[in-house]
Amino acid sequence: MNRSTSHWSASAQCWRTMLVVVVTGLIALSATPKAAEPHLCDQLTASALDIERVANAVSFKDIDGALAVDACEAAVDAFPEVTRFQYQLGRALARTDKHVEAQVWHLKAARGAHAAAQYSYGLGYALGRGVPQSSRNAVWWWRKAAEQQLANAQFNLAAMYEQGEGVKRDTAEAYLWYSLAARQKTLRLELQERFASERDRLAATLDPSVLASAEVRLKTWTPGFVAEHYRQLLNGKDCTRCVLQRGDFRNLDLRGVNLRGADLEFGNFRGIEMRGADLRSANLAHASLSGTNLGGANISDANLYYAVMYGTYLARANLDRANMRNARLTMADLTDASLRNTDLRETHFGNSILTRANLISANLEHASMRSANLRGADLSNANLSNADFSNANLEGATLVGAELRGAVFKSVNLTEANLTDAIIDNTDFSDAKIRNVIGLAHPRVD
Repeated sequence: MNRSTSHWSASAQCWRTMLVVVVTGLIALSATPKAAEPHLCDQLTASALDIERVANAVSFKDIDGALAVDACEAAVDAFPEVTRFQYQLGRALARTDKHVEAQVWHLKAARGAHAAAQYSYGLGYALGRGVPQSSRNAVWWWRKAAEQQLANAQFNLAAMYEQGEGVKRDTAEAYLWYSLAARQKTLRLELQERFASERDRLAATLDPSVLASAEVRLKTWTPGFVAEHYRQLLNGKDCTRCVLQRGDFRNLDLRGVNLRGADLEFGNFRGIEMRGADLRSANLAHASLSGTNLGGANISDANLYYAVMYGTYLARANLDRANMRNARLTMADLTDASLRNTDLRETHFGNSILTRANLISANLEHASMRSANLRGADLSNANLSNADFSNANLEGATLVGAELRGAVFKSVNLTEANLTDAIIDNTDFSDAKIRNVIGLAHPRVD
């Protein structure tokens, strides 16, 4: 469908009103900042659309254009690699009606995978503002942003598919994108309701078989950037901050891979090689790591909440400050591993090997350590309250200053263990092997 750059046809006007053009205040707070501190540029031009923003959103009409341009030019000069500042400079320029220059900066940020910039650049094509009008180009950039789960772009893309603007008309595809936009939790209620209303309106017109097929696609839909990140992982050893939720990695060799800060929630890593991997600050909640070789891996500050790690090899691994609450580590090997200040509450270590493991100040409250081998392990100042160490081997272990309130040490081997200044209150040592134990005769009881 042809249009001039300044006028829309009547039919275009009809459907264009559906598009989300004004985004101020529509998206709730959410973000992981890319710069350490908010810049003046952020404070003057942060957009509600931008999931990377680090300051409160400023409506477009409230932007002080001249001041914002100066601030954002300074930010871009100081941080040339930060796409957020590039996008915000484009926004500031648009406020001063310098739309061509604005689109130059939006394009720069869009090429750097900045979702809000991709959306704004596509909007420029849709409206013929700063670039020649092109529905086809608008669709192309909105798809990029939609694949990054930007709800506004998903909604606009749905409208394009429904009307056949810039793309072949496809009502099933439109239903998919309306549905994806409607289910986003970052939206304010009024936007969720609006997007859901469009979804339901279109659903009522679809053939049942088409609707059923679309629902199957919806359940198995994977964002395009996830696929890109997976390819990135396959083609190299660096996938920092990749988003790979629910990924299946069982056929990969991930030795030495860099997955620092990656989102790997519910990932399946069963039985694969991950020796020496960098998983610092990674999200591995609910991940399946049974039988995986993580020897020497750096997993410090990672989230392993409810991770399944039966028989996992973690010798010499660094798990300092990790969240391992409710993790399952039965039969795991943590020989010489470091778990300082790690949250191990309610974790299951049954029959695991923790020989010489460093558990200084770890929180093992309510943990199950039954039959675990902790020979020579350092549990100094650890919280072992209500933990179950029945039949565990703590020969030569250090429990100096550890809190043992309500803990069960039934039939434990404590030969030559050091319990100096340990807090022992209602602790069960029945049938424990207590030979040459240091400090047990004078435990600290609070």
